[in-house]
Amino acid sequence: MADQRVRPKNLPSKASVSAALAVSWSRAAQRLGKGAFADRIEVDPKTINRALTGETVPELHTALASLLADPNALDEVFALYG
Repeated sequence: MADQRVRPKNLPSKASVSAALAVSWSRAAQRLGKGAFADRIEVDPKTINRALTGETVPELHTALASLLADPNALDEVFALYG
């Protein structure tokens, strides 16, 4: 049987991933508090700020750690990939 899941035809750009991460992390930071969110994923609050402004995209282990603070912390990012 053919796979019926919908996936994008093209890989998301780094800019679109960065924007999606900013939306996801903004929600998590608002819910938990930016400082508490940073503490939970063991980063400096500057890392959160840089991700929220799109200045940088966090390293993979940092992005995945955000799921431990908020299980929905990457929803918009994962939605880009179907």
